[in-house]
Amino acid sequence: MPGVVITGDIRLRVTESYAADRPVKGFYRIETEGMQEPLQVIWIIEGNVLKHTVRSIDVEFDVRGIPAGETLTRLLTAQVTERNGQGCIVHSSVFVQILVVRDDLRKCDLVLNTMSL
Repeated sequence: MPGVVITGDIRLRVTESYAADRPVKGFYRIETEGMQEPLQVIWIIEGNVLKHTVRSIDVEFDVRGIPAGETLTRLLTAQVTERNGQGCIVHSSVFVQILVVRDDLRKCDLVLNTMSL
């Protein structure tokens, strides 16, 4: 059975000062199983696309104004059609979560929080 999985920067953490100054970038790619080339991919994302190929996409997310302790959630979807648009169509979606943390959060706290996910 054909399948598609999206992998990449699904959970991101940034400091409040970083989030105030610039967008957060994420990189994502698809892994397919049982699908025949050539593939056609339509990417759907709540963010600014920097560049994309059939199998990958670079995105930036605007997190300005998000206070520490808040999580911004965005949906990323790939619609993949095999055999140059003539075959099976498979949808795959993931939620991208961007957690904004205090600037004074210690590195060991980040490690502990990451391990608890």
